Amino acid sequence: MPVRIALAFAFTLVSVAEMAHAECFVQTAKFVMGEPSIELVFSGQVVEVTKSGEWGSLVTFEVDRVWKGSVPERLDVYVHERSSNAPRFRKGERYVALAARLKDAPTVRAELGLSESKAPIVIAMQCSDRAVLSPNIEGDLGPGYDPKRVKE
Repeated sequence: MPVRIALAFAFTLVSVAEMAHAECFVQTAKFVMGEPSIELVFSGQVVEVTKSGEWGSLVTFEVDRVWKGSVPERLDVYVHERSSNAPRFRKGERYVALAARLKDAPTVRAELGLSESKAPIVIAMQCSDRAVLSPNIEGDLGPGYDPKRVKE
């Protein structure tokens, strides 16, 4: 009987873990370009990742390609890590990233350590990790365009 209980418990744990990621699905180029909540679609190399508040990180990208929105050559993106579906970015690696401007969300701002700031911020979209982006997303997105140049 103890073996059955242990197996049932293990099955329950695996099922719950799978359901936690069930919200995410493979995101195709057609979906990300057509989805209004995804304001920015770009690619670039992560040059810095720093902790931001209790539940966040600040990821700085050197942007090389843009498909949606207006994106500068260097962009800071916040990741709200409270969700298991939060994307993970590592310094030195290149990504296609999905992001949006954070609307009025005082709780998220507080968890990112930004409750005192009213400055606009860009936040990475949930479910935009490499694991859920279409394997050939860059090819499917097409040529895109260069990031906007910032005058010095």
